Amino acid sequence: MIAHDITCYQLHRFGPMISRVISYTDLDFDEKVIPINYEEQQEEFEFSEYDTLDNVNLQIVDTSNINDCGYSYANLGSDTLYNDGLSIGESSKSNEEQSAVDHDYVSPGGSLYWTPEVSDHIKPKIKSVYDLYVDAVRMYRNYALEAGFDVRLGTLRTSTYKVITERHLFCNREGKPNTGKVDTLDIQHNKPKRRKDSFRVDCKAKIVLKIIPGTVKYVVQDFTKKHSHALFSKETIHLSHAKRILDYAHGSFIHNMSKQNIGATKTHRFYTGITGCHYDQGLVSDFKNSTRNLNCYIGGRHSKFLIDKMIERKKYVPNFTFEYRVVDKKLNTLFWADETTKFNYNAFGDVVSLEATFNTNRYNMVFVPLNGIDNHKKCVTFGVGMLSKEDYDSYSWLVKAFLTTFTKPPTLILSYQDPTLSKAIKEFIPTTQHRLCMWNITKKLPKKISIEISTNLEFRNHFHGFIWNSKIEPQAFEAGWECLLREFNITNNKWLNAMYRLRRLWIPTFFKNIPMSGLMRTTSLSESQNCRVEIPSRYILKRWIRNVIPTELLKSLSHDPEKLQAYLDDQHKLKKKYIDDCPSNELTTRDNYYKNLLNVTIPNVVDIENPSDIRNKGSGSRGKRSKSKNEMVQLQGLKSKRLCASCQQMVNHDKRNCPLKNKDN
Repeated sequence: MIAHDITCYQLHRFGPMISRVISYTDLDFDEKVIPINYEEQQEEFEFSEYDTLDNVNLQIVDTSNINDCGYSYANLGSDTLYNDGLSIGESSKSNEEQSAVDHDYVSPGGSLYWTPEVSDHIKPKIKSVYDLYVDAVRMYRNYALEAGFDVRLGTLRTSTYKVITERHLFCNREGKPNTGKVDTLDIQHNKPKRRKDSFRVDCKAKIVLKIIPGTVKYVVQDFTKKHSHALFSKETIHLSHAKRILDYAHGSFIHNMSKQNIGATKTHRFYTGITGCHYDQGLVSDFKNSTRNLNCYIGGRHSKFLIDKMIERKKYVPNFTFEYRVVDKKLNTLFWADETTKFNYNAFGDVVSLEATFNTNRYNMVFVPLNGIDNHKKCVTFGVGMLSKEDYDSYSWLVKAFLTTFTKPPTLILSYQDPTLSKAIKEFIPTTQHRLCMWNITKKLPKKISIEISTNLEFRNHFHGFIWNSKIEPQAFEAGWECLLREFNITNNKWLNAMYRLRRLWIPTFFKNIPMSGLMRTTSLSESQNCRVEIPSRYILKRWIRNVIPTELLKSLSHDPEKLQAYLDDQHKLKKKYIDDCPSNELTTRDNYYKNLLNVTIPNVVDIENPSDIRNKGSGSRGKRSKSKNEMVQLQGLKSKRLCASCQQMVNHDKRNCPLKNKDN
C-alpha cells in the first residue's frame, strides 16, 4: 500500500482532482481500481527512508480535470517511471510566453523540472573534445544563452603548474540561499550584507570539463541538462546576466558621454536610439553601474591620471604646453595650450577675454578660459586654466604661465570686476590695458538700487542709452550721468558713485580708440566656453527608431508575420556570424579594461592628491550651491506682489517684514 499512498499523495498535490481512478500493481497484491475523491482526500503522508517505488505501474484513467492546476500532463505509464521522478511524455505549450520551455519533468515530491529545447549542434555532448579550455567554456555559455539561463563558475582544480585540470560550470541558480539567522545585537553583524543568493533554488544543471592527460584538450565528462526553475523566454532573455554584460564599446560610449556631462539614463536612451533596438544593450541600471565602477576605479587617482596624461602628451605632441602646481601634495592650479591655440593667439591675440566662470567641476576648481575673436566674429580659444582659489596668488601664477607660453603680452585684457585679478595684471603685464566687463556690472543694477527704479522703463532707456553708446564724448557721458541721478533722486547711491569713479575701466566712450575686435563690452564668450552640453529631449528617442527595417521591406512584410519573423531571424544570424568571425577584444583583467578605456598608465605611487576643501562662489556647501544676491533678487522679483498692511503698497513683503516698520522701531 505504500506505492498506492504515494501515488494518491502525488496526484493530490497537482491540483483539484474531482474524480480519479488509479490502477496499481504491487508485488503482494493483484491489480485493483480505487476511486479517489479530492474533497475527501485529506490525509497526510509520511515516508521513511526505506520506502521505495520499485515495480509500480501508474496509469491515469480519467483526466477530465487534470489541467486545473495550470499545466497539462500526458498519461503516465510504466516506461515513464524512474527512481528519481516521473517524466512527462510531452511538455506543455500553454505557458510558452513565460519561459523558454515548460516543465517536462515531475519528481515524486511534486518538484517541476525544465529541459531546454535547443539544436543538437549547440547542445553539449558527453565525451566531446575541445582543443582549448576557452573553447569549451564558450560552447557552454552559448548553449546557456540559447537555452535561457545564466552560467556561474564552480569547482576548479589545477595542477602544480597552475594548469586547469577540472572545471565545473553550474547554472547560476545552483545552490541554496543562506537562510541562517543573524544576531542583530552582535557588533560583528551590524554591517548590512547583499542578498546575492536569494534567487538560488538548488538547480542541478551543470557541465564538468576535464583535461586529457598529456594534452591541452578538454573533454566533457558530465552533463546535466534539466533545471529546477523556469527558463528565460525569447521576450525576457535580454534580462539575463549574459545579455546585460557591457563590452568595451559600451564602456567607451558611456565614458565619452559622461565627459559631456550626459548622465547614464540619457546615455542609455541615446545608445538604444542609435543602434535601433533596446535588446542586447543592457539596462539603464547597467549603464549607471558602469559609471559608478569607473568612478570607483579612478577614486583618489584622478589628479594623478590627469597630470601623467598631460605630461605624456607634452612629450609626443609638438608645441604643446602644460603647467601645473601642487600645494601640500594636492593639485592647485593648471594651465595648458596646444599648437592650435598658439596659432590663434599669434593671429588674433590683441584682445583677450579672461573670465573665471563660476561653473565649477566636481572638485570645485574654477574654470578660466582665455578667448578672443577671429576675423569671422567667431570665438577662438588661446588657453585654459583651472584654479583652486580666486586669490592673488592663483591669478599671479596663471598670468605668469600665460606669459611664459606666449611671450608677447596682449594689448588689452577684458575681465570681470575682481581686485585680485586687476592687481596681478598690473604687476606682471604693466603694458597691457585692463578693462572691465560691462555686462557683469549692469547685471548688478537691480540689487544696488530699488526695484521700483530698476524696473522703471524710462530709467532703463536713459541709463542703457548712453552707457552703451561708444560714439558720444566723455564730457557728454559725465553730464548725462549727473542729470540721470538727479532726475531719479539717486545721487547718494554708493554703488553708482563707485562705478562712476571707475568709469574709465568700463564705459566704452573712454577707450573707443582701442580696437576691441568684437569684445568691446562683455566676456560672455568666455562664459559660454564653460556651459554644459545639454541635448534637448526632443532629439533623444525614448524608444527604438522605426527605420530599423527599410520602408520598402516593411510594407511588403507587414502583412505576413511569418516572412517578417524569418527576415529578423536571418538578420540576427548574419550579425552573429560576423561577430563570431571577428577577433575577441576581451580584456583579461579589470585593470586592463580601465587602462585602455581611460588611456592612462596605472601609477605605482600616488604623489598628487585630488583637490579638496575648496571654497569658491558657486561651489556650494554640503552638496548645495549657495545663491548670490543677484539670484535672490531675481527670485524675489518673480514672486507675486501683495498689499502690505503697514505701508499700504503692492510689494513683495508683508507687515512683519516691512522696511517702514523696522525703520520706526
